[in-house]
Amino acid sequence: MKFKLFDVIVQIAIPVIAVLVVLITNDSLDGLLYGILILYGGLAIWQLSSVVVHLLSRKWIQLPQSRKVYYWLLLVALPICTSPFYFQNESSIAPAMLVGGAMAAFYFIISVKEYRLFRAAAKSI
Repeated sequence: MKFKLFDVIVQIAIPVIAVLVVLITNDSLDGLLYGILILYGGLAIWQLSSVVVHLLSRKWIQLPQSRKVYYWLLLVALPICTSPFYFQNESSIAPAMLVGGAMAAFYFIISVKEYRLFRAAAKSI
């Protein structure tokens, strides 16, 4: 359960840090780019790491249907999100950002639901 709480806290902290970087940086364009990099890169790295941890520790999975849907969507989303690195054109950036943002939100919702289930189960024991 501690990992679940830590997972949710980190997923909240990364966007907060990204916004703070944008606000603190004097040069608005550089700050915005750093903030976007922290937001998308940081969340992507953290959430993909969390996915690996959950795949290795199946006992934590409390919402198998939601996770199963997420895993199938991830198979479609990863090529879309990494397409700007392969095609190196501007037309692949917007779909990558939209799909990446949607996947991040979906994973956050799953994480919060699982944490609430663990917390409720711990209180009932």
